[in-house]
Amino acid sequence: MSTFATGSSARSMSLAPLLSSHLEKQVTPLTAFDAPERRFGEHFNASSHSAVIKLMMLTFGARPTDMFNDVRSTGEGYDVTMKDGIQLHLSRQELQQAAAASRFAGNDSDILSSAYFALAVFIKRKQLGSCNAAGLAGFEAVLTESLQGETTFNMLKGMGLSGHLQYVPTATVVGEGGNGVADSYDAGSSLIHAGKAHRFGRESSPDRSYLYTLVNDSAPKPRIIPSPVTPVVVPEADPPTKNVRPQAAEVLQGFTTSSRNFGEVFDLSSHAAVIKLMMLRFGRSPSDMFEKVEGTQSGYSVTMKDGFELTLSRQELQRASEASRFTGPDAQMITDAHFMLAAFAKRKQIERDVQFDSALSGTLRGETPYNVLRGMGLIGFLRVAPPGKLLEPHSVGVTNTFNFSGALVVEGIKHGQGGKAAVVKDYGYQLAADLPGEPHKGRPAQFSAAPVGVSPADIWAGFYQGVEGNCVTVSAIKAAMMKYGQNPLGIYKRVTETSEGFTITMRDACTVTLTHAELEMARAAANFKGEDKGLVDDAVFLYAVSAKRAQRENHEFKAGGSFGAALQTLNDGEMPGDALRRLGLYAFTRPSSVQELASGVPGTLANFWHSVVVVEGALDEYGAKRDLQGSEWMQKGGVALKLI
Repeated sequence: MSTFATGSSARSMSLAPLLSSHLEKQVTPLTAFDAPERRFGEHFNASSHSAVIKLMMLTFGARPTDMFNDVRSTGEGYDVTMKDGIQLHLSRQELQQAAAASRFAGNDSDILSSAYFALAVFIKRKQLGSCNAAGLAGFEAVLTESLQGETTFNMLKGMGLSGHLQYVPTATVVGEGGNGVADSYDAGSSLIHAGKAHRFGRESSPDRSYLYTLVNDSAPKPRIIPSPVTPVVVPEADPPTKNVRPQAAEVLQGFTTSSRNFGEVFDLSSHAAVIKLMMLRFGRSPSDMFEKVEGTQSGYSVTMKDGFELTLSRQELQRASEASRFTGPDAQMITDAHFMLAAFAKRKQIERDVQFDSALSGTLRGETPYNVLRGMGLIGFLRVAPPGKLLEPHSVGVTNTFNFSGALVVEGIKHGQGGKAAVVKDYGYQLAADLPGEPHKGRPAQFSAAPVGVSPADIWAGFYQGVEGNCVTVSAIKAAMMKYGQNPLGIYKRVTETSEGFTITMRDACTVTLTHAELEMARAAANFKGEDKGLVDDAVFLYAVSAKRAQRENHEFKAGGSFGAALQTLNDGEMPGDALRRLGLYAFTRPSSVQELASGVPGTLANFWHSVVVVEGALDEYGAKRDLQGSEWMQKGGVALKLI
């Protein structure tokens, strides 16, 4: 017999009857046990765990051997085979820890024992999937984190039920007298049974349009992933009127986000503000706000304006739509906003290498406007706006209001979460306007030193840093050339030339113009050395374009004064990654490590004093090739970046 300590009391339980035979009495999991509400000030929410376990009991049966394919008792624990074939071993100590932490309470010891067991199996599977470079997380640590809240989908998937679940309209399940689980607030869930939502021992009317239910067959039906309102992927306007931008009043009134409920952490104000800003700048459909959106058999293929590519499934879109709480009179605008939120969460998932539900749950807790702008692919359009800019007639922008909250600013008035306030000393962000006239009028530029896509013959002595403090830009240029080729046409999206100079559009859609006179100014300021004149010329061009972007963005709050001032900001030291971003490569930059670069992966390595390019395990020391292994960089480390 196993003993489970819960608070100051102890629960005695034996799994033997549950493993060997059917329960002799008619059991009702709905009332047999429940999870309590959190105490004041603590992070605890086991409502999803409770609701999903109850749904499993109602669907498959209340014994562990009903909920899982096979459960065998061993000397010191249990061997479990889940319904998706995953096998794991659960120790009696881990089972005891799960029971003690769960706070499940009820009047049926058999049902409670089964609930403890199912919870422990879920935690064990999550623990086994948590292995990373630091090793396997402890069972208790995973248990504690999980009991702070889980989404319904994560619970069902972690219980091995991916092949048995359906995502269907709540009205259908209620009308048929079925059972299901619906997401609730703060990473919690409600059991839907007999037409009511059951949570924390109370019942209410269901408030979610869709829920998860389980299919009890030996050959489960495929999951149904409805998309009741398809996002506008291709703008409905004819080509001559494409990108017609809505008026500010239309966007302000079209949709808004709900305020958080008491005690929960939920804030989509920054997301809503940025999406509205994008609608005003580019147009209201996703294919206006992103570079490209294409429908696929299972979802959507999206390319953001900074070149970041992702694939979004219809199921992921539906989960984001259910979680958003966007409301308003314009149903199509809300649908488009759901699409934008889902794409943002998908990018966050990819960049952080986590599950979609984890990324979505994290972003629902709030983001700064800057993080949302960056995650929406707008780094090439981003401009810091002082209060004076936000107060100008016809100006729009976004600003941070409090912690992870944001507001849309229209002509000096902040609009957020149903309220209005005047801009006083608020700094914010605006999106760069299109260049006047025809920005790419002229002929395609020609750079004859090297074919497009061909790396420099000698990245070391071919060109290198002189005496100026422009090592961050030099190392970024070298890394870009080794990844995309020496020719600027392989690094940028488009370059055209006229008699006055050049127009350059970068991969992140930032567009700048550069005169021939400015190019010569950059040549003198860069002071590049090298044996390969063609390589030096191409490097100077990249350097000049970087300075032009610094001027347009008012880098270090002083580059906007003149092109000469912008060149100075590139020569006085910078933060790692800044130069790669100014080359338009932010979406293609990823964190690395000195060990990864030493193994042969190309990238840049920087510390407080210097920045170098690393190619094939060798670093650049002012034009000299040095082995990274054995160098002081291996001991001191630094900020390592790579291009993908």
